[in-house]
Amino acid sequence: MRRLYLLVILLFICIPFSFSQYYESGQDPSSLKWKQIKTPNFKIIFPESFSSEGQRLANILEYAYTLVPYSLNHNPKKIPVIVHNYSSQSNGFVAWAPKRMELFPTPSATSYPQDPLEQLALHELRHVVQMDKLNQGFTKFLTYILGEQAVGAVSVELPLWFLEGDAVATETSLSHTGRGRLPSFEMGLRALSLEQGKVFKYDKASFGSYKDYSPDYYQFGYQLVSHSRSLFGSEVWDNALDYTGKKSITINPVNFSFRKQEKLTKKKLYDLTFRDLQAKWMEQDQKTRKSQFDTISPKVLKHYTSYRFPQYLNDSTLLVQKSGMDQIRKLVRINPSGDEEVIFTPGFYYPVRFSATKNVVVWAETYNDSRWENRSYSIIKKLDLKTRKETTLTRKSRYFAPDISPDESKIAAVNINVKNESSVAILDAETGEIIKEYSIPGINSLHMPDWVNDKTIIVIVIDEGGKSIRRLHLENGEWDTLLPAGHDDIQNAISYNEFILYHATYSGIDNIYALNIETGEKFQVTSSRFGASDVCIAPSKDKIAIADYSSNGYKLMEFQLNQKEWIPLNNVQDYSVKAYEKLAEQEKGILETRDIPKTNYEELRFRKWKNLFGFHSWMPFYFDYNNFTLDENPVSLGVTLLSQNKLSTAVTSLGYYYKNQEHHFVTRFTYKGWYPVIDLFWDYFVEPQVVADTSQTSDPFTYSWKISDFNVNVYIPLNLT
Repeated sequence: MRRLYLLVILLFICIPFSFSQYYESGQDPSSLKWKQIKTPNFKIIFPESFSSEGQRLANILEYAYTLVPYSLNHNPKKIPVIVHNYSSQSNGFVAWAPKRMELFPTPSATSYPQDPLEQLALHELRHVVQMDKLNQGFTKFLTYILGEQAVGAVSVELPLWFLEGDAVATETSLSHTGRGRLPSFEMGLRALSLEQGKVFKYDKASFGSYKDYSPDYYQFGYQLVSHSRSLFGSEVWDNALDYTGKKSITINPVNFSFRKQEKLTKKKLYDLTFRDLQAKWMEQDQKTRKSQFDTISPKVLKHYTSYRFPQYLNDSTLLVQKSGMDQIRKLVRINPSGDEEVIFTPGFYYPVRFSATKNVVVWAETYNDSRWENRSYSIIKKLDLKTRKETTLTRKSRYFAPDISPDESKIAAVNINVKNESSVAILDAETGEIIKEYSIPGINSLHMPDWVNDKTIIVIVIDEGGKSIRRLHLENGEWDTLLPAGHDDIQNAISYNEFILYHATYSGIDNIYALNIETGEKFQVTSSRFGASDVCIAPSKDKIAIADYSSNGYKLMEFQLNQKEWIPLNNVQDYSVKAYEKLAEQEKGILETRDIPKTNYEELRFRKWKNLFGFHSWMPFYFDYNNFTLDENPVSLGVTLLSQNKLSTAVTSLGYYYKNQEHHFVTRFTYKGWYPVIDLFWDYFVEPQVVADTSQTSDPFTYSWKISDFNVNVYIPLNLT
């Protein structure tokens, strides 16, 4: 009887949590034609413009399937994968009601040294393994009662830091790169630990803070997962997921599993992890040489504040992006006296960089389609620093990381089309029209173009070998390699006499390095305590400005260039904590680009009208999940069936309930695949009536009304952000 009570309680708890599983990111343009590829473990659905990359994605996923499940000892069932290549954002997610993986494959300007599709496949497939592994024991029993939403509801019992930390650990241990190998990924936690003596308590780290900057659950989650696997092996999480799936009726199954295995709790694991990490980070800090920087930004600030992407307007004046916990991103001019002047507040843009000369600033800004959530653009804007006039140079474009030429006549930007092909576009700085476009044959992505002179540009390139720095000669379109490809991260590169100054991670801390173009020699220029980035050079070419990280945000620093003090790369030591080495030992192997199969799968037409329905969940009671509220009793005796199709354009619910002596049959169908949304609602019920007879010769008699209530709503949801 006690188990029955617990089951009833859990069912009611599942209802609100299940709503988060009825998630859809939005819709793609109605004009798109879709295709599908069916492989042994995936059904990949994509617009026909993505056909070539769709084949490559299919092969990557099937290859990743042989590696990703290994350390969790579970092979997931076949799952749909939906691709949204018309978005300018890079992202992905896995949901479970209905279950599917959705990918937004446009490469990020700050991608690390790995093919973006490979990274997405490793990370998101690990989420599929996590979720599918829950479908056992009591959770599997719940699926008979609730459908797919049962697994989605039970997943709430897993800490969000585990779900993302484990996925980051997977992308790191199964590749030559990944966020777990990037110094910037642990930089925030390391700075808090060393400058403030400790990281925040478990609750504050888990839930975040509006008072103090707290690194997100990806960052501390990776540290907890990697440290626990280092101490106890990968089976600690294998067992925790088994326990959660089989005994999801318990309130906190992960803690129960930890206590049973290692006499731990999540909080104790957190404390243990960062106590050990603090000791290792202190050892690294003691061995690390520190450069002496001249501080430009205020030394003491009340709140976490960052100064990023400095650009010299002249030898003593800088334009920077200022942002913080209590302020949105603004462009600020810092004068020789140290005074700040707000120049401009741009719209929404991904914080990659902006480019400035004495008179002009250019940047790429995200522009949302007013109707289709899964289509967005990256447009180039320009600001005249004298008149403060803003000009939109491109519309409905996909340009990223623009850089304005020294003579202010042209702009170099990365152009990524919907086929995921990238090129360097040279644009007219007055009209935004394309002058010429350059690409590199093969599978690659281009990043961060920077003008050397009016005939040459340097570009960061990602291909199967990692990241390289290449030089583009505009007159003949030829490319040559300045820095060979490798798996050390490079985020920006600029020209300085016979050198290229660039950001890299050789020392286990982000720093600025110099590459001699003529000899190929490499030198460490700065030695930051936590991380230096965003290098720019003064017009006098005797100093650089950088963003130097601290626990209170990025600080704006200047550093005098003295080649005699540069350290040859052969003498640079890496003292960082390499948790990924232990992770890699627990896996089956690394995803090697050269080993990805080249199977040519059959492409089939995906007919939207044939795929309007996809019933995924049901319940032995009725509730209106479109208008769920706790103000009144939300649940009635009855039954509910829920459907959402693969493209999230059609949502259907069928229900029956009995309430107030009335039988109700309820149907709702919402179609979002056309420009207007059409919402149909039908409620059919029988309402009994009792009428007293006043003749005193007959008994009261009853009759009933049959009521059919049909509603049609047509509306256009506009996003005017």
